[in-house]
Amino acid sequence: MKKILRATMALVMVLAFGVNTQAFAYDVTGSVGASATIEGVHTLSVSGDITFGTIGGGTGNLAYGTPITVNYDSNEAVWKINIYTNNTGLTGDQRGGLAKSTNDNRVPLVWQIYDATATATFTDPDEVGNEWAYVKDLGDIDWATAFADGYTDLCYGGPDYTNLSAFPSVPADRAGTSPIYVYIGGMFGPAPAGSYTTTINLDLYHE
Repeated sequence: MKKILRATMALVMVLAFGVNTQAFAYDVTGSVGASATIEGVHTLSVSGDITFGTIGGGTGNLAYGTPITVNYDSNEAVWKINIYTNNTGLTGDQRGGLAKSTNDNRVPLVWQIYDATATATFTDPDEVGNEWAYVKDLGDIDWATAFADGYTDLCYGGPDYTNLSAFPSVPADRAGTSPIYVYIGGMFGPAPAGSYTTTINLDLYHE
């Protein structure tokens, strides 16, 4: 019993009276600076024109089968890629989509974003806002709000990650890597006969 007691006491003493760095007196301190500059990387290339061709009357909603391929790279702390049209010839509160050649009507466009090619279907108009997002236009009355809320963003990320927007909604958290794929759908039901065109723009930008 005594040996055990002595061993325990010795351990306590070592812990209590171990090396005390405060016993050292530092006479002189030297220092050097350290720095680095990381060059910014900002690249974006897109391919894949959306050509619906001739649409039969009463078609309704239609998804274009081939996606827009988006290759990108950025090492900004927070970067985003958005999508929009700029139909300057149209008037009215909402201008996004395909504009009729006479600038008196339009076909609203919607989008989904994927990390790989997929089979996108678009039949139910109730899917807009849940599974599909509208392609907004710079002239929309609510453009500033949609942009600020991130509704126009396909994805966002940082130097080493990408998160895809929630269109479609499942799965809830979706990571991505370049390239990503944007599927486009058209809401042809309300549109009268005519020729419709637009330019779909994508911007890579950072805060």
